[in-house]
Amino acid sequence: MPPRLLLFLISAGLLATADRVLAIARFESRNLGHNFVGTEHVLCALARLPDSRLRHLFAQRGATIENVRSGVIGEDTLGPHRHSRAFRPLTPRLRKVLMIAEGLALQAKHMNIPQRLFVAIITEGWGVAGRVLRSLGFDLAQLRETFPETAIEPRVTISALGPGELIWFIHPTHGVKHAAGFVMDHRSGAYVFGGHTGSHYTGHGETAAQKLAEMQELGYLWWPYARWHGIVPAGWLPPEEDAKGDSIVRRIQDGEL
Repeated sequence: MPPRLLLFLISAGLLATADRVLAIARFESRNLGHNFVGTEHVLCALARLPDSRLRHLFAQRGATIENVRSGVIGEDTLGPHRHSRAFRPLTPRLRKVLMIAEGLALQAKHMNIPQRLFVAIITEGWGVAGRVLRSLGFDLAQLRETFPETAIEPRVTISALGPGELIWFIHPTHGVKHAAGFVMDHRSGAYVFGGHTGSHYTGHGETAAQKLAEMQELGYLWWPYARWHGIVPAGWLPPEEDAKGDSIVRRIQDGEL
């Protein structure tokens, strides 16, 4: 469905699903000449949707779609891919935002999908969309007060993960020195990487879904949320290279396990 027609139908009452918002975001990405879809393109899509709560918020700062696009250009510049119809992959940061939004679905049922996506952008906080909001005069701390749903801990679900996708958890007591990497294998199991070694749960005794739920019940927080709560030091990044050097992680990501 052409994005302009999709926008018209949403304005006329068609439900704005995540897939439909992403379709508009891809349209924004192409118009800006980019070859990816990031949080900034989703922000452009949200600025175009007829959601009363978001429109009121944008109107308070005079943030029109034109202003939002200008903010994105200020951060990313215009790209050379405007006329390309090639597939535009989602950035890792946007995948995290989508994961946060999905985690809110069961805990903030009063919010619709555009609102959950906006809250997820604020919660994650470090993406280009966050910088664009700041450039338009928004204060993320104030936005978190306006949207108290940012205080809801986003529960990561297996449905939001793909095999081989590595995500990180932080325990409030142990901190980042004992960050745990979680990666689902291509069967029904998962591998938990603890920095130097890990444990592979093959799915026979404990499935990936069960292990993920257990970690969250033990108090482990997904690291963007831990950072929001000040548990993660400024500038800390997950030890991705250490994990990718682990033989089990590598075999899972290569599709062997």
